[in-house]
Amino acid sequence: MINFSTGPSRVHDQLGRYFADALKNDICSINHRSTEFKSIYKSIKKHLATKLKLPEGYVPILMSSATECWYVLSRDFDQMPFYHFFNGAFGQRWFEYRYAQNPSNTFKINFEVDVYPRLPAYLPPNGFIALTANETSNGTALPREVMHNIRQTYPDSIIAVDATSCMAGEVLNWENADVWFASVQKCFALPAGMAVLVVSEKVAQAVKNKPQTQYNSLSYLYNMALENQTTHTPNVLNAYFLSRVLESSPEIELIDAQITARAQSWYSFLEKIGLQAFVKDAELRSRTVVAVQDSPKRIKKIKQVALESGFLLGEGYGQLKADTFRIANFPQHTEEETYMLQDFLKELLTNKHLLSK
Repeated sequence: MINFSTGPSRVHDQLGRYFADALKNDICSINHRSTEFKSIYKSIKKHLATKLKLPEGYVPILMSSATECWYVLSRDFDQMPFYHFFNGAFGQRWFEYRYAQNPSNTFKINFEVDVYPRLPAYLPPNGFIALTANETSNGTALPREVMHNIRQTYPDSIIAVDATSCMAGEVLNWENADVWFASVQKCFALPAGMAVLVVSEKVAQAVKNKPQTQYNSLSYLYNMALENQTTHTPNVLNAYFLSRVLESSPEIELIDAQITARAQSWYSFLEKIGLQAFVKDAELRSRTVVAVQDSPKRIKKIKQVALESGFLLGEGYGQLKADTFRIANFPQHTEEETYMLQDFLKELLTNKHLLSK
Protein backbone atom coordinates (compact mmCIF):
# COMPACT_ATOMS: atom_id res chain seq x y z
CA MET A 1 0.00 0.00 0.00
CA ILE A 2 1.37 3.40 -1.02
CA ASN A 3 0.02 6.11 1.27
CA PHE A 4 -0.91 9.30 -0.57
CA SER A 5 -3.12 10.47 2.29
CA THR A 6 -2.48 14.03 3.42
CA GLY A 7 -1.62 13.00 6.95
CA PRO A 8 -0.65 10.88 8.63
CA SER A 9 1.08 10.05 5.39
CA ARG A 10 3.88 7.93 4.04
CA VAL A 11 6.89 7.94 6.35
CA HIS A 12 10.56 8.31 5.47
CA ASP A 13 12.14 5.40 3.56
CA GLN A 14 14.85 4.91 6.18
CA LEU A 15 12.61 4.97 9.23
CA GLY A 16 12.97 1.22 9.74
CA ARG A 17 16.75 1.52 9.84
CA TYR A 18 16.53 4.50 12.19
CA PHE A 19 14.25 2.50 14.47
CA ALA A 20 16.71 -0.38 14.51
CA ASP A 21 19.49 2.07 15.39
CA ALA A 22 17.33 3.52 18.15
CA LEU A 23 16.78 0.08 19.67
CA LYS A 24 20.45 -0.82 19.32
CA ASN A 25 21.54 2.39 21.04
CA ASP A 26 18.80 2.25 23.70
CA ILE A 27 17.33 5.58 22.54
CA CYS A 28 13.85 4.51 23.64
CA SER A 29 15.00 4.33 27.26
CA ILE A 30 17.12 7.45 27.66
CA ASN A 31 16.19 10.05 30.25
CA HIS A 32 14.91 13.28 28.73
CA ARG A 33 17.20 15.23 31.09
CA SER A 34 20.24 13.29 29.94
CA THR A 35 23.18 14.43 27.87
CA GLU A 36 22.04 12.01 25.16
CA PHE A 37 18.68 13.72 24.77
CA LYS A 38 20.25 17.17 24.80
CA SER A 39 22.46 16.00 21.94
CA ILE A 40 19.38 14.92 19.96
CA TYR A 41 17.72 18.29 20.54
CA LYS A 42 20.93 20.12 19.61
CA SER A 43 21.10 18.07 16.41
CA ILE A 44 17.52 19.05 15.51
CA LYS A 45 18.41 22.73 15.95
CA LYS A 46 21.54 22.36 13.86
CA HIS A 47 19.79 20.64 10.97
CA LEU A 48 16.80 22.99 11.00
CA ALA A 49 19.30 25.83 10.60
CA THR A 50 21.39 24.17 7.88
CA LYS A 51 18.71 22.25 5.94
CA LEU A 52 15.58 24.42 6.41
CA LYS A 53 17.55 27.69 6.72
CA LEU A 54 16.04 28.60 10.07
CA PRO A 55 17.59 32.00 10.91
CA GLU A 56 19.51 32.81 14.05
CA GLY A 57 17.17 34.02 16.76
CA TYR A 58 14.37 31.60 15.85
CA VAL A 59 14.14 28.78 18.40
CA PRO A 60 12.45 25.40 17.70
CA ILE A 61 10.31 23.94 20.48
CA LEU A 62 9.09 20.33 20.48
CA MET A 63 5.32 20.11 21.01
CA SER A 64 2.78 17.31 20.95
CA SER A 65 0.74 18.59 17.98
CA ALA A 66 -0.26 21.63 15.96
CA THR A 67 -3.47 21.63 17.99
CA GLU A 68 -1.43 22.18 21.16
CA CYS A 69 0.30 25.08 19.40
CA TRP A 70 -3.13 26.64 18.71
CA TYR A 71 -3.98 26.31 22.39
CA VAL A 72 -0.72 27.66 23.79
CA LEU A 73 -0.64 30.69 21.50
CA SER A 74 -4.30 31.49 22.17
CA ARG A 75 -3.79 31.29 25.92
CA ASP A 76 -0.43 33.03 26.26
CA PHE A 77 -1.47 36.01 24.13
CA ASP A 78 -4.88 36.19 25.76
CA GLN A 79 -4.85 40.00 26.11
CA MET A 80 -4.19 40.65 22.43
CA PRO A 81 -6.93 40.85 19.79
CA PHE A 82 -6.67 37.86 17.44
CA TYR A 83 -7.39 38.23 13.73
CA HIS A 84 -7.78 34.87 11.99
CA PHE A 85 -7.34 35.11 8.22
CA PHE A 86 -8.36 31.90 6.44
CA ASN A 87 -10.45 30.14 3.82
CA GLY A 88 -10.70 26.55 5.06
CA ALA A 89 -11.55 24.12 7.81
CA PHE A 90 -8.23 24.14 9.69
CA GLY A 91 -8.06 27.92 9.77
CA GLN A 92 -11.64 27.82 11.05
CA ARG A 93 -10.74 25.32 13.77
CA TRP A 94 -7.86 27.47 15.02
CA PHE A 95 -10.27 30.41 15.17
CA GLU A 96 -12.77 28.30 17.12
CA TYR A 97 -10.09 27.29 19.66
CA ARG A 98 -9.25 30.90 20.34
CA TYR A 99 -12.88 32.06 20.26
CA ALA A 100 -13.81 29.50 22.93
CA GLN A 101 -11.16 31.03 25.22
CA ASN A 102 -11.76 34.70 24.47
CA PRO A 103 -14.84 35.40 22.31
CA SER A 104 -14.86 39.16 22.82
CA ASN A 105 -11.34 39.61 21.46
CA THR A 106 -11.28 37.10 18.61
CA PHE A 107 -12.17 37.97 15.01
CA LYS A 108 -12.27 36.04 11.77
CA ILE A 109 -11.66 37.32 8.27
CA ASN A 110 -12.78 34.77 5.69
CA PHE A 111 -11.83 34.77 2.04
CA GLU A 112 -13.02 32.52 -0.77
CA VAL A 113 -11.04 29.63 -2.24
CA ASP A 114 -10.44 31.19 -5.67
CA VAL A 115 -10.17 34.80 -4.55
CA TYR A 116 -6.72 36.36 -4.17
CA PRO A 117 -6.41 36.98 -0.40
CA ARG A 118 -5.93 40.52 0.84
CA LEU A 119 -5.85 41.30 4.55
CA PRO A 120 -7.86 44.45 5.33
CA ALA A 121 -5.82 47.58 6.07
CA TYR A 122 -8.01 48.65 8.99
CA LEU A 123 -6.56 46.25 11.61
CA PRO A 124 -4.89 47.75 14.70
CA PRO A 125 -1.10 47.89 14.37
CA ASN A 126 -0.27 45.62 17.30
CA GLY A 127 -2.67 42.69 17.21
CA PHE A 128 -2.09 38.95 16.74
CA ILE A 129 -2.54 37.81 13.13
CA ALA A 130 -3.16 34.07 12.62
CA LEU A 131 -2.47 32.70 9.14
CA THR A 132 -2.70 29.27 7.54
CA ALA A 133 0.08 28.94 4.97
CA ASN A 134 -1.26 25.79 3.38
CA GLU A 135 -4.91 24.87 3.94
CA THR A 136 -4.85 21.09 4.00
CA SER A 137 -8.62 20.76 3.84
CA ASN A 138 -9.08 22.34 0.41
CA GLY A 139 -5.67 22.41 -1.29
CA THR A 140 -5.10 26.18 -1.22
CA ALA A 141 -1.97 28.08 -0.24
CA LEU A 142 -1.23 31.66 0.74
CA PRO A 143 1.02 33.19 -1.94
CA ARG A 144 4.38 34.14 -0.48
CA GLU A 145 3.94 37.77 -1.44
CA VAL A 146 0.75 37.89 0.64
CA MET A 147 2.63 36.96 3.80
CA HIS A 148 5.39 39.40 2.90
CA ASN A 149 2.86 42.20 2.42
CA ILE A 150 1.20 41.41 5.74
CA ARG A 151 4.57 41.59 7.49
CA GLN A 152 5.34 44.92 5.86
CA THR A 153 1.91 46.35 6.67
CA TYR A 154 1.86 45.15 10.28
CA PRO A 155 5.49 45.12 11.50
CA ASP A 156 4.48 45.50 15.16
CA SER A 157 1.89 42.71 15.19
CA ILE A 158 2.63 39.15 16.24
CA ILE A 159 2.21 37.07 13.09
CA ALA A 160 1.77 33.32 13.53
CA VAL A 161 1.61 30.79 10.70
CA ASP A 162 0.20 27.28 10.75
CA ALA A 163 2.57 25.64 8.25
CA THR A 164 1.53 22.06 8.93
CA SER A 165 1.40 20.89 5.31
CA CYS A 166 4.39 22.79 3.98
CA MET A 167 7.13 23.08 6.63
CA ALA A 168 10.04 20.84 5.52
CA GLY A 169 8.52 20.70 2.03
CA GLU A 170 8.87 24.30 0.86
CA VAL A 171 11.20 27.24 1.35
CA LEU A 172 9.72 29.40 4.09
CA ASN A 173 10.53 33.08 4.43
CA TRP A 174 10.88 32.81 8.19
CA GLU A 175 11.25 36.55 8.80
CA ASN A 176 7.73 37.15 7.48
CA ALA A 177 6.31 35.78 10.74
CA ASP A 178 7.18 35.59 14.41
CA VAL A 179 5.75 32.10 14.99
CA TRP A 180 5.66 29.04 12.73
CA PHE A 181 4.43 25.57 13.60
CA ALA A 182 3.76 22.21 11.97
CA SER A 183 2.93 18.65 12.91
CA VAL A 184 5.50 16.11 11.75
CA GLN A 185 3.21 13.56 10.03
CA LYS A 186 3.27 15.40 6.71
CA CYS A 187 6.38 16.88 5.06
CA PHE A 188 8.67 15.77 7.89
CA ALA A 189 7.73 12.17 6.97
CA LEU A 190 7.41 10.99 10.57
CA PRO A 191 4.76 9.19 12.62
CA ALA A 192 2.15 11.44 14.23
CA GLY A 193 2.55 12.58 17.81
CA MET A 194 4.87 15.57 17.68
CA ALA A 195 5.03 19.10 16.29
CA VAL A 196 7.71 21.72 15.77
CA LEU A 197 6.92 25.21 17.06
CA VAL A 198 9.37 27.91 15.98
CA VAL A 199 9.36 31.26 17.80
CA SER A 200 11.40 34.41 17.39
CA GLU A 201 13.09 36.53 20.04
CA LYS A 202 10.26 39.04 19.59
CA VAL A 203 7.80 36.44 20.85
CA ALA A 204 10.07 35.44 23.70
CA GLN A 205 10.25 39.04 24.84
CA ALA A 206 6.47 39.40 24.58
CA VAL A 207 5.84 36.53 27.02
CA LYS A 208 8.92 36.69 29.26
CA ASN A 209 7.05 38.25 32.19
CA LYS A 210 4.05 35.95 32.02
CA PRO A 211 3.72 33.49 34.92
CA GLN A 212 4.86 29.96 34.11
CA THR A 213 1.77 28.31 35.55
CA GLN A 214 1.46 25.52 32.97
CA TYR A 215 3.88 22.91 31.75
CA ASN A 216 3.33 24.35 28.27
CA SER A 217 3.55 28.04 29.16
CA LEU A 218 5.34 29.56 26.19
CA SER A 219 8.02 31.34 28.22
CA TYR A 220 8.79 28.09 30.06
CA LEU A 221 8.93 26.13 26.80
CA TYR A 222 11.20 28.73 25.22
CA ASN A 223 13.65 28.91 28.11
CA MET A 224 13.94 25.14 28.31
CA ALA A 225 14.44 24.90 24.53
CA LEU A 226 17.41 27.26 24.84
CA GLU A 227 18.97 24.57 27.04
CA ASN A 228 18.05 21.76 24.60
CA GLN A 229 15.39 20.59 27.01
CA THR A 230 11.62 20.16 27.20
CA THR A 231 9.25 21.04 30.02
CA HIS A 232 7.89 17.50 30.18
CA THR A 233 8.77 13.96 29.14
CA PRO A 234 8.64 14.22 25.34
CA ASN A 235 8.29 11.73 22.51
CA VAL A 236 12.00 10.90 22.61
CA LEU A 237 11.83 8.36 19.78
CA ASN A 238 10.13 10.78 17.38
CA ALA A 239 12.65 13.47 18.34
CA TYR A 240 15.42 11.02 17.44
CA PHE A 241 13.68 10.23 14.15
CA LEU A 242 13.40 13.95 13.42
CA SER A 243 17.11 14.49 13.95
CA ARG A 244 17.98 11.56 11.66
CA VAL A 245 15.52 12.52 8.91
CA LEU A 246 16.73 16.12 8.89
CA GLU A 247 20.35 14.98 8.83
CA SER A 248 19.77 12.83 5.74
CA SER A 249 17.54 15.32 3.90
CA PRO A 250 18.71 17.55 1.05
CA GLU A 251 18.67 21.28 1.60
CA ILE A 252 15.22 22.85 1.41
CA GLU A 253 15.85 24.65 -1.89
CA LEU A 254 16.26 21.31 -3.65
CA ILE A 255 13.20 19.83 -1.95
CA ASP A 256 11.17 22.92 -2.87
CA ALA A 257 12.18 22.62 -6.53
CA GLN A 258 11.20 18.95 -6.62
CA ILE A 259 7.85 19.59 -4.93
CA THR A 260 7.10 22.48 -7.30
CA ALA A 261 7.91 20.48 -10.43
CA ARG A 262 5.86 17.52 -9.25
CA ALA A 263 2.91 19.76 -8.33
CA GLN A 264 2.94 21.29 -11.81
CA SER A 265 3.02 17.77 -13.22
CA TRP A 266 0.02 16.77 -11.11
CA TYR A 267 -2.16 19.71 -12.10
CA SER A 268 -1.28 19.32 -15.78
CA PHE A 269 -1.92 15.58 -15.60
CA LEU A 270 -5.35 15.99 -13.98
CA GLU A 271 -6.45 18.33 -16.73
CA LYS A 272 -5.32 15.89 -19.42
CA ILE A 273 -7.29 12.96 -18.02
CA GLY A 274 -10.45 14.94 -17.32
CA LEU A 275 -10.23 15.36 -13.55
CA GLN A 276 -10.74 18.83 -12.14
CA ALA A 277 -8.56 20.51 -9.54
CA PHE A 278 -10.73 21.92 -6.76
CA VAL A 279 -8.76 25.19 -6.80
CA LYS A 280 -9.16 26.81 -10.22
CA ASP A 281 -6.65 29.66 -9.83
CA ALA A 282 -3.19 28.15 -10.34
CA GLU A 283 -1.59 30.94 -8.29
CA LEU A 284 -3.59 29.91 -5.22
CA ARG A 285 -3.09 26.14 -5.42
CA SER A 286 -1.14 24.23 -2.82
CA ARG A 287 1.97 22.48 -4.05
CA THR A 288 1.90 19.82 -1.33
CA VAL A 289 -1.84 18.99 -1.19
CA VAL A 290 -3.56 18.43 -4.54
CA ALA A 291 -7.35 18.57 -4.10
CA VAL A 292 -9.45 16.91 -6.83
CA GLN A 293 -13.17 17.57 -7.37
CA ASP A 294 -15.78 15.38 -9.07
CA SER A 295 -19.24 13.99 -8.47
CA PRO A 296 -19.71 12.18 -5.14
CA LYS A 297 -20.43 8.92 -6.98
CA ARG A 298 -17.23 9.06 -9.04
CA ILE A 299 -15.13 10.25 -6.10
CA LYS A 300 -16.31 7.31 -4.02
CA LYS A 301 -15.53 4.88 -6.84
CA ILE A 302 -12.09 6.33 -7.55
CA LYS A 303 -11.08 6.01 -3.90
CA GLN A 304 -12.47 2.50 -3.67
CA VAL A 305 -10.72 1.17 -6.80
CA ALA A 306 -7.52 2.99 -5.82
CA LEU A 307 -7.50 1.29 -2.43
CA GLU A 308 -8.09 -2.10 -4.06
CA SER A 309 -5.14 -1.34 -6.35
CA GLY A 310 -2.77 -0.42 -3.51
CA PHE A 311 -3.11 3.39 -3.34
CA LEU A 312 -4.47 5.17 -0.28
CA LEU A 313 -5.85 8.55 -1.32
CA GLY A 314 -6.71 11.34 1.10
CA GLU A 315 -10.37 11.76 1.95
CA GLY A 316 -12.16 15.00 1.28
CA TYR A 317 -12.41 17.04 4.46
CA GLY A 318 -15.44 18.51 6.21
CA GLN A 319 -17.97 19.99 3.81
CA LEU A 320 -15.81 18.79 0.90
CA LYS A 321 -15.78 15.16 2.00
CA ALA A 322 -18.22 13.80 -0.58
CA ASP A 323 -17.05 15.53 -3.76
CA THR A 324 -13.25 15.78 -3.35
CA PHE A 325 -10.25 13.65 -2.61
CA ARG A 326 -6.72 14.84 -1.86
CA ILE A 327 -3.32 13.65 -3.04
CA ALA A 328 -0.28 14.30 -0.87
CA ASN A 329 2.78 15.62 -2.70
CA PHE A 330 5.28 15.42 0.15
CA PRO A 331 9.07 15.04 -0.04
CA GLN A 332 8.92 11.34 0.88
CA HIS A 333 6.73 10.51 -2.14
CA THR A 334 9.03 9.32 -4.88
CA GLU A 335 8.85 10.03 -8.60
CA GLU A 336 8.27 6.33 -9.25
CA GLU A 337 5.30 6.20 -6.85
CA THR A 338 3.84 9.35 -8.41
CA TYR A 339 4.06 7.85 -11.91
CA MET A 340 2.45 4.65 -10.66
CA LEU A 341 -0.52 6.53 -9.25
CA GLN A 342 -0.83 8.65 -12.38
CA ASP A 343 -0.77 5.54 -14.59
CA PHE A 344 -3.49 4.00 -12.44
CA LEU A 345 -5.70 7.11 -12.63
CA LYS A 346 -5.17 7.43 -16.37
CA GLU A 347 -6.21 3.84 -16.95
CA LEU A 348 -9.18 4.19 -14.63
CA LEU A 349 -10.45 7.34 -16.32
CA THR A 350 -9.86 5.86 -19.79
CA ASN A 351 -11.91 2.77 -18.96
CA LYS A 352 -14.97 4.70 -17.87
CA HIS A 353 -16.99 1.54 -17.43
CA LEU A 354 -14.94 0.81 -14.31
CA LEU A 355 -16.34 3.97 -12.73
CA SER A 356 -19.91 3.18 -13.70
CA LYS A 357 -20.03 -0.22 -11.98
